[in-house]
Amino acid sequence: MEPLKDGESSESTDRIKDDPDEKNVKSTAIVKFAAVQAPAMYAELQSNTDLNLPPANWLRKVQCLGGYGTLDINTRNEFSSFHMANNFPDCIGEVDVVSAAENIKKLLKIPYSKAQVSMLIHRIGKTILVDEFDIHKHLLRTSEDDLQWLKKFYFEHVLQSLRLKEKAFPRKNKSRYHLQHKSMFSKFLYHSIADYTETSNYSEDSDSSLLINSQQFSEQIRINEEEEEEEQEDAQTLYGEHKFLRDVLWTFEDITMLIGTDMPIFGGGKRPCVSLRLRDKNKPINILTGLDYWLDNLMCNVPEIMMCYHLDGIVQQYELLKTEDIPKLNNNCNFSPKVIKDVAQNILSFLKSNATKTGHTYWLFKGKDDDVIKLYDLTTLCLDNMMEGQGQNPFAIHVAMLFYTLARNLHGQPDLSNKNRANMHFFLEKCIRMLEDAGTQPQVRHKLLIASAQFLLADLLVKGFAEDFSIEFVMEESNLNSHSSDESSDDNSSNQSPSVEVESLRKANRIRGDVNDNALVTRKLTDDPTERCLLALEHIFKGLDLINENPAGRGTPLYDEKIQSRLAKPFQAIPLKYSSLASSKSKKYSDKTQIKGRYNCGRGENKCWISLSHQPNCPQANVPWQVNYKLHLLEKGGIILCFLAERAFSLNHRGIALRYLQMIFMCLEGIEAISATCEGFKVDSSLLPNALGLTGDVHYMLAKFHQNETLYVEEFEHLPDGWEILSASIPKQDLCFTSYEPFWVIRKSVEEHLFVGTQCYEEALFYTENDEEIKRLKKRHGNALNDLGVMYMNNAKTLFEEKGLLTSKVRTLYKKSCDYLSAGVDTFKSIGDQTNVALLSSNLGHLMRLCAHSETSPNGERRKEFSTQERRYFQKVSMELKDKKKLLISRTFFFEQ
Repeated sequence: MEPLKDGESSESTDRIKDDPDEKNVKSTAIVKFAAVQAPAMYAELQSNTDLNLPPANWLRKVQCLGGYGTLDINTRNEFSSFHMANNFPDCIGEVDVVSAAENIKKLLKIPYSKAQVSMLIHRIGKTILVDEFDIHKHLLRTSEDDLQWLKKFYFEHVLQSLRLKEKAFPRKNKSRYHLQHKSMFSKFLYHSIADYTETSNYSEDSDSSLLINSQQFSEQIRINEEEEEEEQEDAQTLYGEHKFLRDVLWTFEDITMLIGTDMPIFGGGKRPCVSLRLRDKNKPINILTGLDYWLDNLMCNVPEIMMCYHLDGIVQQYELLKTEDIPKLNNNCNFSPKVIKDVAQNILSFLKSNATKTGHTYWLFKGKDDDVIKLYDLTTLCLDNMMEGQGQNPFAIHVAMLFYTLARNLHGQPDLSNKNRANMHFFLEKCIRMLEDAGTQPQVRHKLLIASAQFLLADLLVKGFAEDFSIEFVMEESNLNSHSSDESSDDNSSNQSPSVEVESLRKANRIRGDVNDNALVTRKLTDDPTERCLLALEHIFKGLDLINENPAGRGTPLYDEKIQSRLAKPFQAIPLKYSSLASSKSKKYSDKTQIKGRYNCGRGENKCWISLSHQPNCPQANVPWQVNYKLHLLEKGGIILCFLAERAFSLNHRGIALRYLQMIFMCLEGIEAISATCEGFKVDSSLLPNALGLTGDVHYMLAKFHQNETLYVEEFEHLPDGWEILSASIPKQDLCFTSYEPFWVIRKSVEEHLFVGTQCYEEALFYTENDEEIKRLKKRHGNALNDLGVMYMNNAKTLFEEKGLLTSKVRTLYKKSCDYLSAGVDTFKSIGDQTNVALLSSNLGHLMRLCAHSETSPNGERRKEFSTQERRYFQKVSMELKDKKKLLISRTFFFEQ
């Protein structure tokens, strides 16, 4: 069958007999999104209605018409498949194709049409994304420097392979007839809307909009072809971004597609679901038009077509056609649905067997009247030219942003499956790699995406340690850490462009080969939480390093605080100048101001052990992206470091744990310094108290094993990876760490370690309100107080035995011991720990006995009675022993033991 052009006529219009087997095409459509929930009511026009005259409602904003309600119905967003993928991320990897309906129809009409086909192909796992690629717009109307590598390839390779008569650059059909027909069809649809006054929004604004649009359309018909392309861009700016009337999950035989369509659907009376078409009575429907009508109805699951025939714009008659009858409508419109099915399967097999690299941009091209379709790998072609110092890949930015959006949508899901975790990990790594390899220095918004992707990667790695990561993508993606795995998988791929003959598309299962349809490649990350946290920390440091690359230079403030302070804050009321009548803060709170600084640790909320999956704060208004993301990265880094510090502490690497704790306090200092002008940022409430509590534990154990001090100092002096990046992330004026420095310094004596440990516990208790955590902290605090009291008691005893005199220093040591032991008793009493109360009471009794013994006569003379001081000490000993006896009697398990 010779290909026919749209509009060609034939004298034979006889209907062809139905073949029952030809009608059995499996097609189902599920609407994922619809701008209109129900079909619009339609009214049949009276005979002799003049469609050249605009109706009163023409170009009003009528939602049911979608893109057909404007004059520029052919305008589409570039990368429309990416917009649909962003809206339905759950379909990526599940469906075979994502594209606009017009692109799918162009591909399926290839065996019947001589027209040029130019499509951009992208692959993400199993899914193929298809978008139109306008050669004239992207290659011929751009400056000489833009896409120079692609222009060179097009002129030297693509054009040379075409016939001489085909070397004229084809352009979109924007002839006078085409524009008039488009105008008439638009008027016909508006005429056909029943009771349009209820669906239209009339106002003075809409009247002026009607006048403007009508005038612009009249001018568009009169202008010549050289000016029409510029007018098209203006129209796109005027009408805004195009959005599909509905997004449909269409299953055609065994192929599942997510498509966007703009076909208006009408209903009314005995016809609840029909599509309206306008045809010239003198021009019978040919095969291309019939395919267009048939595919549109299949995609939208519309069973009937209401055909309106006209002569020079004058309505003649209506004819109702069933969708299943269109393939055998007449001699001009005669095609086999099974052949269309074979065409679809062959094209999909060709794309899946050759477009195998996830993230690469492929160009599917067929010249006008050409009998071969070719597929070019533009990403590999661009990389070859980038190595020679030429050009960049503009498509990589769009693909990277799609990867980021998909990962971001997955991150927002409450319960991530292992597969979605693997997909998210893959998307983020691919996004970072593509933005870094874009060919030029990353722009500001690209740095923002990379920093955010690094944060999401870090958060993903520490969310769950039990899950395995399995990547379900093609084979060359198995080594995701190899920077050039995609590019080096086939050295000869750039020199070979796979092709397929158009005629072979008609034959069933003609195109075979390795479809590479979602080959399973398992990549299991380590199950060791420490290694996972270290990997996450690397991403945190990479994000911070990127933000530190401030254009003004390192160490320069990210923005002027004085200027920012004068900007209005939309979510904060303007303060009135009055003094509060409320009572001032308690002395305890004010005493802690030096340590607490400007942190809002969420007092009043329940605190628990630190959560590695802490959700980030919302971005703050009027705050540069560097500030927002630096705060998030520092906070997440502090949380991960807290986990690493605890792991190191549990493995007895106390010097390493103390270094991690120092880095936590650096993060806290940085957050405090940066958030001073970023009100509303709320740091994780458990970070500071848990870091302080763990610091107390480290100092307590350093005191216990003071003999290993040299080993711990060596561990502490080893700087972890990322230390310099973290130091550069803190404003220089805040590098002194005056608030937290006493906590992370290794001390020289047991006394200092125990003293600092008790201070850390006290500070941690101040910021903790969870009852269980308070109980644990108080128990550790009480143990430190007991050890400190016992140490002073033993030191006093030793000094007294050496000197043989009760000196002032001995009295001071006794006094300190008594204070700490008494504080320990009170601490254990507050949590009802009777066992430790008894233990400390015993120690207090022992201290009182030593004090009484020290009060005896230094020359050893015998006396008949105690001195007053001795009597007082022995009375205290008796009281402590009585209290201990009561506690032991009340705890019968002591006797059982």
